[in-house]
Amino acid sequence: MSISGLLITLKNEQAAESVERKVASVPHLTLGHRHERFIPAMLEAGCEEEARQWFEWLASVEGVSLVDVVFVSVDHPEAEEEALLST
Repeated sequence: MSISGLLITLKNEQAAESVERKVASVPHLTLGHRHERFIPAMLEAGCEEEARQWFEWLASVEGVSLVDVVFVSVDHPEAEEEALLST
């Protein structure tokens, strides 16, 4: 599982409603409260590749100027299981 904290920067405040509506329809994304041109968001994905695909999609949404990744947590269940078995 991959969890990412994102900061979405809008091209302008007029784009906010359209971007929020489009992004809110994605179950993997949770939006925070917008402040001017900035929207904090959390992305939950099954793996790093899926997270990258959602990040690229988000960056391509009309009205989005920039997406910053401010936090990433990646769980590797296989590695945790191997560590438990080796003790």
